[in-house]
Amino acid sequence: MAVEDQPFVCPTCAWRGTENELDCDYSLFGEYTEKTCPKCSTVLQTIRNYLTAEEAQQQADAGNVWLQQAISYRSLIEQSQLKSIDQFPDLADRSELELVWECVNIPEEGRQESVWIIIRLASGEPIWRERSYYGNQARFFEMKELLTLKYGDRLKSFERDRSDFLYTSLYWYGD
Repeated sequence: MAVEDQPFVCPTCAWRGTENELDCDYSLFGEYTEKTCPKCSTVLQTIRNYLTAEEAQQQADAGNVWLQQAISYRSLIEQSQLKSIDQFPDLADRSELELVWECVNIPEEGRQESVWIIIRLASGEPIWRERSYYGNQARFFEMKELLTLKYGDRLKSFERDRSDFLYTSLYWYGD
């Protein structure tokens, strides 16, 4: 029996399936990857990552389904990311900007969880969104620099939303 075909049983919800059916956090380059129950998100397997990007691509090309999915999702993240500060709206009608960073689950077909970074005005109006990933705090600081370049002195604050622990904090810290 191949490793990918070995059965898993979730101790929380009793879901049964194979390794290929588990959800992953898709962080190829972190030290660990967690595979979770697709029904209730209980961690069922933790894997220590030792692959370089090149090795991961070689294994994906050789048929490793999990790595194919991970590389595909990483590509989706990169495609959704800001390429130019010109992608931010001008917001010329506002003299002072208070912006908030939050992560929200926006369901997609075929994925139990699809978390997006939303940058919004303090009043709630979103101005940018891109796919999130675990341990995204470095991206926060990158975005803060880009927002400062775009809005200059009009940017009065850019803060992480601390009211939603489930996604914003979870994805901030990556655990």
